[in-house]
Amino acid sequence: MAEAAQRHQDRQSGAAEHDAAKRRRTELYTRAVELLGNDSAARWPPGTVVKRLDD
Repeated sequence: MAEAAQRHQDRQSGAAEHDAAKRRRTELYTRAVELLGNDSAARWPPGTVVKRLDD
């Protein structure tokens, strides 16, 4: 039973980490568009904008 609880906890932890990373990317992209103040920036590939901010 303890093994099942540990596996569940591991899955929950992994899901939380994934969600946090996804949220961070969204926040960075939103911030980039705000900073650029340009509608065309919203059409840039999100990875490009986030990579530049995250560096």
